[in-house]
Amino acid sequence: MEVARAHPKAKLVLRIATDDSNAVCRLSVKFGATLKTSRLLLERAKELNIDVISVSFHVVSGCTDPEAFVQAISDARCVFDMGAEVGFNMYLLDIGGGFPGSEDAKLKFEEVTSVINPALDRVFHQIRE
Repeated sequence: MEVARAHPKAKLVLRIATDDSNAVCRLSVKFGATLKTSRLLLERAKELNIDVISVSFHVVSGCTDPEAFVQAISDARCVFDMGAEVGFNMYLLDIGGGFPGSEDAKLKFEEVTSVINPALDRVFHQIRE
């Protein structure tokens, strides 16, 4: 409600939780909404006439499974669909970070990037055309 009062023309980003059960650092749920909560937040934002334009997520550092990025992209698509049902025209996906950055990481950067574009193509294909 504070955003609606203080910044009625704000464009908001909804950050969603990712599955970080295999990560070294488990902070996703603390800093992201579940799918169920996302629906409630979108509905409330619509009631308050607040514009939600984006979904973001951050697969935490120390992630050991590239499929966490694939699942997060799929979950983001679900939130985009919820947003459309509520009446939002969401157009931005922020895939955050959490990418491995050292040579000794269990998961290599190339392993992550090799799954991201196919996942985006599969679940966001109509938006990307």
